[in-house]
Amino acid sequence: FGGNNGTASFNSVSVLDTAEWKWSHPIVTGKEPRPRTGHTASLVPARRGGPGGDETQGGSGNCGLQCTAAVVIFGGWDPELASTRNKRRKKSGHSPAASSGTPVAGGGCQEEATSAYFNDLFVLDTGRWFWSELSLPGPLPSVRTGHSAVFDAPRQRLLVFGGQRLTDDGRDVAFLDDLCEIGPLRITLAE
Repeated sequence: FGGNNGTASFNSVSVLDTAEWKWSHPIVTGKEPRPRTGHTASLVPARRGGPGGDETQGGSGNCGLQCTAAVVIFGGWDPELASTRNKRRKKSGHSPAASSGTPVAGGGCQEEATSAYFNDLFVLDTGRWFWSELSLPGPLPSVRTGHSAVFDAPRQRLLVFGGQRLTDDGRDVAFLDDLCEIGPLRITLAE
């Protein structure tokens, strides 16, 4: 999923068949993520039956989702979007201002620069080739790119570590060294 070729970011899905070493491009429906790069894609492993009962039952809660197999996408950024917005900002000559100690975007500068970074969460059901955006009851980690993530299947959580994002004034890059838990996601695999 996704990526960037130096001039454009993508949100297409490609699948490598390792038996024949051929790429395919499935038709995917649902609410797809915006084009991006620097995101993480974490596989939700197939886990059926065994200790703790049948894992194929439908999910519950605000973000419950039943899939035949799944990939969780988190974060990333769109360098093309950031570049376009920076050019627009330079043309307009606007710069961030402060009001009561809170940065405010003059002409949309800060808002536009930081909106090229994402902290949204999507699940791709690879059995139905269907995207779903997950809504969680609590807050998500801050926007970021270049981070690491792993899906903790027993606890149904996505663990996200580090990365980078723009500083609040949009003029520099901040490196992150935090560890965040997202979930429980309650993604279950259907038969």
